[in-house]
Amino acid sequence: TSKGDVIWTRFGALKALCWFRGLERFPYDELMCNFKFRSTKFYYERVQYVLENFAFSEQQVGERKYQEFSLIYDRTTATVNNLWFVFKRSSRYYTNKIVIPTILFTILSFGVFLLDQRVGERLGFAISTLLVIVAQAILTSDMLPITKERLWVITLTQGSLSFSIAAVMESLFVAYLHFAKVDKFENNENESTADDFVENNGERVSFLDESNGQPNSIDDENVTNVSLSEQ
Repeated sequence: TSKGDVIWTRFGALKALCWFRGLERFPYDELMCNFKFRSTKFYYERVQYVLENFAFSEQQVGERKYQEFSLIYDRTTATVNNLWFVFKRSSRYYTNKIVIPTILFTILSFGVFLLDQRVGERLGFAISTLLVIVAQAILTSDMLPITKERLWVITLTQGSLSFSIAAVMESLFVAYLHFAKVDKFENNENESTADDFVENNGERVSFLDESNGQPNSIDDENVTNVSLSEQ
């Protein structure tokens, strides 16, 4: 300019790798990314950043509805050398793939407590539900971000898995108590049946002895007949 100032305008686009913050509410999170602009040769005081006619815009690539993140213009701020971008994630995909199936499988696990142990399918139903939850967690593991922050969706899936494991253990314990009681009852019933059988046989033998008027009358009669035939 006539005053000796140098105005430099950079054309093109900048591609940056941001350290996102706010992943705890994934997939209903709003991520913040900070851009810092500074010179590598001049001090901060010698560089004047011009914010006139500053505007935010998104590069339209195809349809807007197919983008995973959308920029929230109202929450995007700019200072002299800092830009704070706030993005909102498209959460419907993760809701349909992770959240809703996990909740439905957890509700389905309650069916274990509605089945009678005598049906024989209670334990099999609990194990099948547990395997389905494990398979669903394996298939959707690549969708979750790896971070040190505790994500609520991971807490949801772990809670569902823990509940299914508890349902299997409860079914095993109830089956053990049920069949132990049934076996004990059957053993007592068999013993009482055997005692009744022995008692009935003893009464029938004593009745035959009393009707013949002598003990072992049948055997004595056979012996007498044999001796008479020999004479």
